[in-house]
Amino acid sequence: MSTQPNTIRAIQMCDSVQDFAKYINYCVYNHCAFTVIPPDQKKRNELQKKAEAELTALEDLKKRRSTGRVSITPSTVGGSLTMEEVRRKQQEEMKMAKSRLKSNKPGTSSAAQD
Repeated sequence: MSTQPNTIRAIQMCDSVQDFAKYINYCVYNHCAFTVIPPDQKKRNELQKKAEAELTALEDLKKRRSTGRVSITPSTVGGSLTMEEVRRKQQEEMKMAKSRLKSNKPGTSSAAQD
């Protein structure tokens, strides 16, 4: 019942049906637990344009910051050793490192292992 006098006043204020429709679309609806405020179309369009501009700027920034394609010409690395020799050398180094760790443990003497 409280909305009826407001509606009557709105009809009296409006000159045409189109004006009344505009008034109805932009008025604030108050329901007991919440209030519904319809969006202002001009502000919404401005915000959408701004958001689109920011998104395009972000895309451009990502493109500028991204690393380009890396192309390296293949070359021999490691000198004149073959793959088998390199693997064998790595295994020997690992064995030496393990034996050094075992000899450095407390409670073991280096004379007992020699």
